[in-house]
Amino acid sequence: MKTGEVENSQDSTLERSIKGVLVSQCIAVVAVVVGIMLFYFLQGDDAVAMKLKAAIYGSVLAIAGTILSARSVRRFSQAASKTGNSAMLPVFFGLLNKLVVVGGGIAFGLIVLGLEPILVVTGYLVVQTAAASQLIMNHG
Repeated sequence: MKTGEVENSQDSTLERSIKGVLVSQCIAVVAVVVGIMLFYFLQGDDAVAMKLKAAIYGSVLAIAGTILSARSVRRFSQAASKTGNSAMLPVFFGLLNKLVVVGGGIAFGLIVLGLEPILVVTGYLVVQTAAASQLIMNHG
């Protein structure tokens, strides 16, 4: 196999992995929404819309974090062909971006929007767990 063929194979494998993770995360978002709706409808709670908003907000932050991570991995795979320590810079900057976006997003949702913390974190954790389980099933 030639070097170009190996790189194309690795790129397609990476893209398939990213697509699989995003699909599993979208399925998890639907599960979170249905679970929250059922739980609060059965309790007769009138503020279901605000609770859904909080859970969806946390779920979207998890997906945004995955997209940022995928972007940094793509950049790393392109920079890995170079020599030197600078190939790791996209990964570090990607992690920093993810920290700022997700951490800042959670703070914004809790402080400015007044969302319920437990539902924001629940949405985030369920969707992140779906991503991790997808990665483990594919590469574990």
